[in-house]
Amino acid sequence: MTSGNELNMRKIMMPLLIYLLKGQIRYPRLFLLKCVLTLGTFKKRIHKRFPPELVSLTALPLWIYINLKDALGQEKAYEIIRIPALTAGIAKQNLLFDPINKGRGV
Repeated sequence: MTSGNELNMRKIMMPLLIYLLKGQIRYPRLFLLKCVLTLGTFKKRIHKRFPPELVSLTALPLWIYINLKDALGQEKAYEIIRIPALTAGIAKQNLLFDPINKGRGV
């Protein structure tokens, strides 16, 4: 995939998170909005030794997990963040093979 056609992981993760948070947190969309709006402050606390690409890719899911852990406990937070993270990762990996243009190897 070309850089102009990158997969936006947020577009996969956010709807799943909203669905999974219903019944767990009173206002799931507001909770996620708070996480997104405070992400910049969290990123500034991440050590500079980590590559910017890694921070860009992982900061939001990590920040959501940390906030979920505070609200629901570690076990529930882990299970909630695991599903959208794995789903988005699998989608990204599958698209890297460019199956639409290259076809499937037999």
